[in-house]
Amino acid sequence: MRGVLEAERFRRASLLPPGAACEACSTADPLLLDGDAARMLCADDAAIDGRRDLVGRHHLAGKPWPIVLDVSPNWHRVLTALQRARSNA
Repeated sequence: MRGVLEAERFRRASLLPPGAACEACSTADPLLLDGDAARMLCADDAAIDGRRDLVGRHHLAGKPWPIVLDVSPNWHRVLTALQRARSNA
């Protein structure tokens, strides 16, 4: 699974300016950064900035699946990347 996340990080890094990092917490993980916003923020800090809930619901195997986890926006990004890679395999 580490290779899947690294491939997604590499893909997302190509969409961001060099040295991009969250303006609020300094995380530089491209998987967590929002590259389309006026400010460079990670998903957690973008939620805070937008006054959105810091806990999201992640369906482990897609929407029809009954098992749901409460996770932060940053962790939701990681889990979604892994889930997409698995469904594309």
